Amino acid sequence: MGTANTDWQDLIYRTALSHDHNITVSGAVKDLPYRVSVGFTNQEGILKNSDFKRVTAALNLNPSFFDDHLTMNLNAKGMYARSAYADGGAVGAAVKMDPTQEILIISHPNITKPNSAMHWIRHYKIMGDFSNGHQPHH
Repeated sequence: MGTANTDWQDLIYRTALSHDHNITVSGAVKDLPYRVSVGFTNQEGILKNSDFKRVTAALNLNPSFFDDHLTMNLNAKGMYARSAYADGGAVGAAVKMDPTQEILIISHPNITKPNSAMHWIRHYKIMGDFSNGHQPHH
């Protein structure tokens, strides 16, 4: 038994913060109505070195032709997300670890900063659709 008073859970958990930002601009260029939006999300996980980041973008165009007898709707959306998953085994290890043991720090030449050992998973998604409407001329 050691003489330390180590809170192992305090070493792996953190107070997680998150923020979400979105900007939308809409209007018309000549007779072409549009809507453009972008967003950014950043969520920290409660385990240190876990987090989620996402960037989104969308474009909507709604032109009409021939005195509004022909309308079109064009929509495009894109998303890039990046997730970092912490080692889930750290939770069980922190609960079971003897609090009387000192923290042992081992340096490794391939790990130069804390986040370099994180496992990042990247997600990409692009979607779009097109629709049109026709009003008969009377």
